[in-house]
Amino acid sequence: EKECQFIRWLDTCQVDGLLFTTNRPDNGLLRKEVQRHERIVLLDEDIPGSKVPKVFADNVQGGRIATEKLIAAGHRHIAFVGGPDKLMSVRERYQGFCTAMERAGLSWPPEWVMYGDYQCEFGQQALRTLFSQPVRPTAVFAASDYLVLGLLDGLRASGLQAPEALSLVGFDDANYADFTQPRISTIRQPARELGRTAVNIMMRLLNDDRDIPAETRLPVEWIGRDSIKIC
Repeated sequence: EKECQFIRWLDTCQVDGLLFTTNRPDNGLLRKEVQRHERIVLLDEDIPGSKVPKVFADNVQGGRIATEKLIAAGHRHIAFVGGPDKLMSVRERYQGFCTAMERAGLSWPPEWVMYGDYQCEFGQQALRTLFSQPVRPTAVFAASDYLVLGLLDGLRASGLQAPEALSLVGFDDANYADFTQPRISTIRQPARELGRTAVNIMMRLLNDDRDIPAETRLPVEWIGRDSIKIC
């Protein structure tokens, strides 16, 4: 409801345009609100069915690179821990994971693919589930650095450490990723460029420019740190 209220600000003329992002699945209400306006640019996450300009990171590329780095380190048993499976970004990051694994001729059991809320508690739960199975993964690609925090908490609760017990790669390059123990290897989203591109598109919208791409994708960057063990 709060997100819908932000969009309704456009109706009261309190703002000329809105750069909008969300990290929760839409139940249809957001799409209806977005569709009523022509001065909205979606940033980072999609609202399915909406017909406004969109600016996203290349999530598929990021998922592929993250998984390729784990494979290059010698890992063959790799799990995927994602956020809500209805989010475009999560599905695309898993798509990149699948591409890298299939290109390497590797398979993975369905039990090694897990979806849940972007909460540390889910990361902890995912760790317990993965480590309760007869065959454990040696590495995890997580769709968010925040999930990595939960995985690290789960390891510590079991008296284990990363990357010795489990190699981890995240996504986002959150500001804490360089200060955890171990420091998180991750995929950096081009936050400044995403914002700059969205603002440029909004200015074109406000100037009645109709020749605007429906979707813009920006490349991501690999940030290697300490959370991967060489097998």
